[in-house]
Amino acid sequence: MKTDLSLLNEVLSQDFELRKIKNKSFSMRAYALFLGIDSSLLSKILSGKREVSLDLFLSVKDKLIVDKALISASLIKLEEENTVRSFRLKKAREGHTILKQSHFEIIKDWRHYAFLELLNFSDFQNSEAWMGEKLGITESEVKMLISRLVKTELLVINSKGEWIDSTNGLSSHVLENGEVSIANKLYQETLIDLSKDALRNTNIERRDQSSIMMATSIDKVKAAKPIIKEFRRKLCAFLEETNEVDCLYQLGVSLFPLVESQKEEVQDAI
Repeated sequence: MKTDLSLLNEVLSQDFELRKIKNKSFSMRAYALFLGIDSSLLSKILSGKREVSLDLFLSVKDKLIVDKALISASLIKLEEENTVRSFRLKKAREGHTILKQSHFEIIKDWRHYAFLELLNFSDFQNSEAWMGEKLGITESEVKMLISRLVKTELLVINSKGEWIDSTNGLSSHVLENGEVSIANKLYQETLIDLSKDALRNTNIERRDQSSIMMATSIDKVKAAKPIIKEFRRKLCAFLEETNEVDCLYQLGVSLFPLVESQKEEVQDAI
């Protein structure tokens, strides 16, 4: 899935133009040096030939003098796209219309993703009854999941009636950013409730739920987000590297403020 290059180009282009107004001799090379990135990379970014990653944008955003609202909009856009990638939603074929509601329901309901993961189980059975038992739902509800997954081309049913995951690790969506944000919030709320159930009902030997509190700076928190992302990916790769798939786990890492940063509140007010 491609980042919205037009929006990100606008942010950096406006910032570059503002600096050139103040100093007509301010060059692309000088701007790249100021931002701390390679000049050839900056040239490709401003010309729309290169994606701007979330990590790169975060590393330069505090140096920009453009409108703060534009920067915030860009960050929201990137964060939402980054979140959607985790759902493995396959991009629709050219010219094929997919119901937005189906995508919305898939993003907000964890059982759709769980359905696809269960296809990898060592004892998997191509049966609605088996799938319903694993997910703790009725066969009618399983049929509803299948219908949505097929509509959005995430699942294919072959001539033998077998279910085939067609995502191939690809991710995209056909929803507006606001819709994605709402669906993702509903998804995360459900996961929090499931985490509470596990805390109450699952043996400690089969779960790990812990927390730590620390006093830090808002700048450190921003730098921590890509570290958390990398940790998630490495742990996922480690856990999935097995020939005996017999359980389905959910990892939730929650880093949030208990006391707001005064520095951040001042920046938001500007």
